[in-house]
Amino acid sequence: MPVVLGPETWPGWLGEEPADARQLNAMLAPYPSENMTCRPVGPRVGSVKNNDPSLIEPVAVGTDAVAQPLFGGTTFKW
Repeated sequence: MPVVLGPETWPGWLGEEPADARQLNAMLAPYPSENMTCRPVGPRVGSVKNNDPSLIEPVAVGTDAVAQPLFGGTTFKW
């Protein structure tokens, strides 16, 4: 599972500031969902051959962009 780290933890995690094992383990905590943003993106996100800044541009709601389920389940239109 990926770890989401807040900017205040980056220096310790990246070794720019000293951090012992206890401090590093404390960073491996769930990131607060209220600090995250969820938005629709285009289907190009689903292919590793695509790698450019346009991948994170939001898709307008009501377009024909189709969201693919991450771990199975229902596919839906935005």
